[in-house]
Amino acid sequence: MIELLIADGAPAPKGPYSHAAASGELVVVTAQTGTDPVTGLLRPGADAQARQAVANLLTVLRAAGSAPEAVLRLGIALLDLTLLPVLNAAIGEALGAHRPPRATAQVVALPGGAALAVDALAARTRPMEA
Repeated sequence: MIELLIADGAPAPKGPYSHAAASGELVVVTAQTGTDPVTGLLRPGADAQARQAVANLLTVLRAAGSAPEAVLRLGIALLDLTLLPVLNAAIGEALGAHRPPRATAQVVALPGGAALAVDALAARTRPMEA
């Protein structure tokens, strides 16, 4: 059985997709950008976008029945690899000592003009929120 989730407190999807899907003990979180969930606009600047993208990811993870320490893999997309230290700092603050493996790619463009995006595969630690 696959459960799909649109998470309260995360930016509304801009297409026909869910924030997360869970099956059994696994949760897949779609790429989150630095979009403010209240205004629907990207935060100005790479640092603010990185922090907001990670905050959005954590919001979806928690709503999907997971937690930062249950992340199994991160996916990172950046317009410019020089932004990696900024995103590394935001991820480090959010995950603490937990350092899951990840894939990082430089891309030509991201939805809405975002500078970066982060997605996750995680273990589900409790039921998904209704």
